[in-house]
Amino acid sequence: MTTINASNATCKGSVPATFAALRTAAKAAADKSLAGLSTLLSSGKINQSTYNILSVFIYVNLAVTIQAINALEKAETSACDARQTAELAAAAAARDADLAKINASYNAVLADATAKLNAATASCHNQGSGK
Repeated sequence: MTTINASNATCKGSVPATFAALRTAAKAAADKSLAGLSTLLSSGKINQSTYNILSVFIYVNLAVTIQAINALEKAETSACDARQTAELAAAAAARDADLAKINASYNAVLADATAKLNAATASCHNQGSGK
């Protein structure tokens, strides 16, 4: 169980870095798009109104992307927990099955030993009775 818990900690520990990189990439893409818009505006290829509208689209896209990344990060963290729960349940089931086999074997051997002991005791006890 310690291994399963450690595995879950490793799983959950790797999630933030992965998704931080995705957020950084999304921000870099938005910055690049905004820089391109600024170039278009300063060169006179688009007017201020068009720049403003396209800027809003870029920022909305960035916000939606960040929300999606956050949702994926939460889902990935939940997947780590679900995997841990499933592994712990499987380990408990295996332990219970093994214990049941051990107990069944023990009880069978104990019953056989008890029967042999009783037979030996009866044989020894009945020796002097003249039978």
